[in-house]
Amino acid sequence: TKEMLDKGMTLEEIATYRDIGVDTLITHIEKLVDQGEIVVLDKVLPKKVRLQKISKAFEELDTTKLTPIFDYLDGKVSYNDIKLVRAYRALNKKK
Repeated sequence: TKEMLDKGMTLEEIATYRDIGVDTLITHIEKLVDQGEIVVLDKVLPKKVRLQKISKAFEELDTTKLTPIFDYLDGKVSYNDIKLVRAYRALNKKK
């Protein structure tokens, strides 16, 4: 997964290649980040406006939990997008 992310493959491309679901793939990405791996998420993150909105929610609520973010944003963003932004924020804290 890491190598494919580093090559700039999309979530769908990686999931298809590995014959797993996108949800499972995002769980793998989160595990890589939790293990301290530096991964390139540029091609898999939500669009900039959505990324900023989710990131701001994490800051304002001071949490890493998914449901409070989902509820705060009135269910207008997917849990997968929230998970990806959470992983992105964790990566940026490690840099």
